[in-house]
Amino acid sequence: GASGICFNYNPEVAKQEMDVNYFALLHLIRAFCKTLINNRPSAIVNIISIGGLSAYPLGATYCTSKAAAHSLTQSVRAELLPHDVFVFGVYPGPIDTEGHFETPVLLLPTFSLFSLSFFSKMLGLQA
Repeated sequence: GASGICFNYNPEVAKQEMDVNYFALLHLIRAFCKTLINNRPSAIVNIISIGGLSAYPLGATYCTSKAAAHSLTQSVRAELLPHDVFVFGVYPGPIDTEGHFETPVLLLPTFSLFSLSFFSKMLGLQA
């Protein structure tokens, strides 16, 4: 997502990101863990995001939700390992998806280190 904390914060987006990226994963694991234990050895593979390991500007709520998924993956791995259920996290980098195009335009003040006008001035591209 493109929801920072200081700029462009949207509590609805933050809640949706936690619901989709963390709580849905939690509910799916809970729904299938007994079946996986009964059919061992088995595995869970969670597709997370590099943003769950290293946050980036204007991705605070997205990266937080992915970090929660990463922590959940680690906890569930330890919990299910004695039952021969193996839990893996996959952390892809940026992927061009439909959701990417629905991201609203970011409105940053000109003094922001992430604004185009700031970079242009630093590089001497503006008078």
